[in-house]
Amino acid sequence: MMSSDLTKARRTSKAALFAALLITALAFVSCSRKAQRITREEAMPIQAIIDAQTELSAEKYISAFPPDFIAAAREYYEIMEGAALEDYLYNSFLVPASENAEANFGKDFGAEFIVHAIMDHSRADNPREFENYVDYNVITYDLDTAAIQKSLKAVGTLNEWGDDAEHSVTASYVVVMIDGKWYLHPMYFLTVY
Repeated sequence: MMSSDLTKARRTSKAALFAALLITALAFVSCSRKAQRITREEAMPIQAIIDAQTELSAEKYISAFPPDFIAAAREYYEIMEGAALEDYLYNSFLVPASENAEANFGKDFGAEFIVHAIMDHSRADNPREFENYVDYNVITYDLDTAAIQKSLKAVGTLNEWGDDAEHSVTASYVVVMIDGKWYLHPMYFLTVY
């Protein structure tokens, strides 16, 4: 009879230990921070950039910028860097940015942009960003201002975090509509983070 009681006690002890581990694991998972995703259509290119960094995806990064700019960037980086744009972005921008994020914030890096306002961003009031725009990353690029149907500024809070640290800053991004689709202004190429 004593061995039966001992076996029951061991089973109860193992069940209690399993339950405690399960509760601890669930608490840990539920406490891990989840990024809030952008839902405003105008600001979706910003979400594409955040996804590109967290997923190390050059294709997602490229999708955030106007097609004519990407065409010019492809040509420029192939000539100047001797690499396809995707390879250049991955090796010289996304991976180093990820390593920098881990060094500054720790593992499990995350980021989010909380949109507070979408405001008009007049081309007439901002000639340096439109008619007089000079792109220093792709010097052969000329911004086709006639193709821009609308320009807005998304203002909000950029939050970044990891296991060791977190940081929040007010940020704003100019987005442009071309052919009915929203893109980040080319001035943010290689400088968003």
